[in-house]
Parts: sequence; C-alpha cells; structure tokens
Amino acid sequence: MPLIDAFTDGNLPFYTCSNEQGAGHAAAAVGKTTGRPGLCVSTSGPGVTNVVTALSDALQDGAPFLLLTGQVPTTAMGTDAFQECPATAITRHSCKWNSVLMDPNQVVAVIEKAVKTMTSGRPGPVHIDVPKDILNTKVIYEDMKSPLPERPPPLQVNDQDILDAAERINRSAKPLIMVGQGANNCSAKIRELVQKGQFPVTTTLHGMGIMDERDPLSLKMMGMHGSAYANFAIQEASCLINLGGRFDDRTTGVIASYAPVARAASRTGDGGIIHCDIRRESLGRIVQPDVAFQADVADVIDKLLPLIKTPKELPTAMAVERDVWHRRVSGLKKDNPFGYHALSDGRIKTQQAVEMINIVGSKLGLLDNSFITTGVGNHQMMAAQFIDWTQPRQCVTSGSLGTMGVGLPFAIGAQVANPDSTVILIDGDGSFNMTCGELQTAARYNLPVKIAIMNDARQQMVWVWQKLFHGERYISTHNANPDYGMFAQSFGIGYHTVSDVKDLEKATEAWLTAPGPQFMDFKVVPDICLPMVAPGKGLQEMMLLQDHARLWGNEVEFTGMAPS
Repeated sequence: MPLIDAFTDGNLPFYTCSNEQGAGHAAAAVGKTTGRPGLCVSTSGPGVTNVVTALSDALQDGAPFLLLTGQVPTTAMGTDAFQECPATAITRHSCKWNSVLMDPNQVVAVIEKAVKTMTSGRPGPVHIDVPKDILNTKVIYEDMKSPLPERPPPLQVNDQDILDAAERINRSAKPLIMVGQGANNCSAKIRELVQKGQFPVTTTLHGMGIMDERDPLSLKMMGMHGSAYANFAIQEASCLINLGGRFDDRTTGVIASYAPVARAASRTGDGGIIHCDIRRESLGRIVQPDVAFQADVADVIDKLLPLIKTPKELPTAMAVERDVWHRRVSGLKKDNPFGYHALSDGRIKTQQAVEMINIVGSKLGLLDNSFITTGVGNHQMMAAQFIDWTQPRQCVTSGSLGTMGVGLPFAIGAQVANPDSTVILIDGDGSFNMTCGELQTAARYNLPVKIAIMNDARQQMVWVWQKLFHGERYISTHNANPDYGMFAQSFGIGYHTVSDVKDLEKATEAWLTAPGPQFMDFKVVPDICLPMVAPGKGLQEMMLLQDHARLWGNEVEFTGMAPS
C-alpha cells in the first residue's frame, strides 16, 4: 500500500488487472511490442506466486519487464507472517536477476541495476522485493543520486569471421536466411541484406514481420507447423544464415537430419552454417555453426552487407545456380501453399476465420499498424500461417514456455503501450477461459481491443495428439464453455458471432470497425493443424494437407512420444 499510494498523484497511469498473472503478462507485452520495459507491481505472498508464470514466460521469450513486489517488514521476515513467502527464492530462476531491498539508501542503485539488466544483452524480466518498513522509510533522493552507470561496450565482431561468412555466402549456390526475434530492432537492415543478395528468408515465430511476408522472397514461418516450402528449403539450402534465432526444437525437427546440404557444404567452404546470437550459450548448443558471432545482429549486418555480392556481381556460373535456386524455391511455394479443406455445409474452420481477419484487416488498412496477440494451441499456429505479418513485433505470443491464457493480458498490455494501434486477439476457447477475468480490465479502461475466440469447445491441438499418439483415448480436452455473448455483454463489451461462412466477411468487418472493446465468437469446427512435423522426424518429413484424410481416417500410425 505505501508503494501503490505513490501512484495517486496521477503522474503515472496505473492499470489494475484482475489477477497478478494477467498484470505480469500485460507488462511483458509492453516490452514485446515496444522494446521498452513494462512495470508490474504486486503484493506479497500470493501476489508474488501468481506472477511467477508471467516472469518465466517473459524470461524464456526475452521480454523485459520490472516486477516490484511488497514484502512483510524486515522484522517479520522469516516468521511465517501473514502473506509472507520467500519471494526472491521463488523467482530466482524465473528472471534475469532479483534482489530484496533491505537498505532504503540502496534503492536508486538497485533500480539502476535492474534497468541495466533488463535491457542489456538478451532482454528479460527482473524482480525487486521491497519490505513494508523499507517502503515507509523516507530518504532524500538527491543524497542517493549518482551518475548512471555506463552501458557495456557493444560486443565486438571479428573481422576475419565476417570475411569468412561473406565468402561462404558468396560461394553458396543455395543460400537461405533464417531470422529470429534477435533481429527485431534491425528489420530495415535485414530487408536491405535480403534485397541486395536476393536471398530467400524464413523466420521463427517471434521473428514474423521482420520481413514483410508479402515480399516474394519471404517463406513465412518455418518449423513444426511452419510452411512446407520453408522447411523443404532449409533442408536443401547449401548455406544457412541464422540471424537472431536459437535453433529451437520446434524449428529444427530431429537434429540428426537437419540441414544436410548445408552441413555437407561446411567441409568445402561453399556454404555451411552461420549463426549470430547475443548469447554465447546459444552458439553451438544445438547446431554447430561454421562461423559464429556472439554479437548484436545489427552490428554483424553492418559489417557483412558491403561484402555481399549482388546477383549481377556473381560469376556467371554462380549466377546461373542462384537463378535455379530461386526457381526451385518459387516452385516449392507454388506447390505447397498453406490450405485447408472447406466444409460443404457452410460451417467455418479456424483457418477460414483467421484468413478472413487477414483479408478484412488488410482491406480496412488495419494490419500495417496493428498488433495481434494469441493464446497457445491450434489457433496460435493457424494465426501464424494465415496472417500476412508485415512489421516486427507484430505477433505477440508465448513461444518457448507455451503459456495458455496469455492472449487477453497480452492484448491489454499491447493496447496500453500502443494506444494508436489496432490490437486484435486471436484466441482459442481453452486459452481464453484461463484468464477471461481480464475482460474486466478491458471494460474498466475502455481499451478498444478486438477479441476473437475460436470456439470449438475443445483443447483441439492436444485432442489431435491424443487421437494420433494415444489410440483415440481422450481425456481433459473437451471444454464446457460459457455463453460468451452473455459473458461479454455482462461487462458492457460489444458481442458478435458468426457460424456460417456466407456471413463471415460481413460479421468480421462489423466486429473490427465497432468502437471500444469488441468480442467475436467464431463458431468453428475442430480441425488438425497442417503441415506438421511429427516427433522424431526431419523437417522434410511433414504431414501435409494431402495427408488430411489419412490422418483423420486413422490410416497413419504414429510411434514415439507426442510433442511435449
């Protein structure tokens, strides 16, 4: 309460969420969408434990936010006082750094260290625990002021490594750029590099939008549910340039069969694997690169770009090989587009609903200045597939931790941090039900978020895995959903619904253009998300759209464990 009281002067806007977990996710969304740290404040005890999920999610996805928590007075610590918990012990492995503030004269130094830690290297959350008697102590700020600590110098880029990388790229007949969220701050430089070399480019989930996916060179997202053409291209490329990604298991498939052509080219120098990441521990941990840069992606591109040859500057034989590669990639895109099997009776599939959001949003001119948040599951992957991502940081989602329920609090944080942008939530009913109390927050502050629920009454992605890997023994994957219309309208939020494809475009436009917070209940039919790289398989061994009937008809026998 002493800390909360400091916000009553009105100098800082204060948003009260329904639950501390929601507050933490909302603060993380500030960092995800702007690059600037958000701030979350919670009480002691259960307030701290509720926000641990948000801390862990932000740490694994590299989102900066500062968590300030109250604590019982220093004289009561360790006595099991009311709402006491060992806060910093609990959060130690869920944030980049934490501290309990025991001396009021250290508050400035501790806050300065927190800010520096959040924003240096790979961003992430920090936690400061403040006992009540410390919060009640009066100190003279001027007595504690000190010069802000200097930021560490940028990590150095080895010139010989740059020359080696440039040589490998220029000698490669089939180069491919892979972009992760470490390149979010330098999307213009990424696009310049891509255009100069005319390189096909694919992204991770968090890297979507760094490259405008409407560009012919874009292969959209790779990986387990990524584009088939990106996955095929990775397996055929002779030079992989990974800028700001970490070779996550969802992007590689089984490592033993990953990128065989590029690995073979390592020995000849006509390509290979080049990896840039800000963290040393990411380099060589999963895939061994031929050239590794522990550096900021922007600094590497600055040195690499002048050395990259344009197609016209290449030797004739190499230029011909590059042209063959471009035609091969174009053919992969043409032959393996994202798709779905529409139903003849007019019922809607999630893919159709997402596709219509993309079509209508583009028609209305909303998507180029929008943020789209998701929960976790089928709807998340289908949103990644069927939205044309055009700007970095545009997709706000949970990647590494896979936290269901993040969509609505992410939308709230994104809208608060970006009041002039359109914020759209594409959520599954299972994810939405976990944090649906945050509708109160959207209503309380009249945040104009556009909320879409893919209402199929299932935890559909898990249901599919139970079907494919567990002999159709279903448990805990059917949802008992509320009447979403009554629920949304009880908060004073506008409600829309659609169940027939012939009404889909009109209903979607009405929902996106209505003022204030709006709720859309898409009544959808459950489906499987394809493509899908099954566990233990290489990227080239995907289940594709043409396999849909065999999968649904139990003609494909899966062995091994279902995806974690």
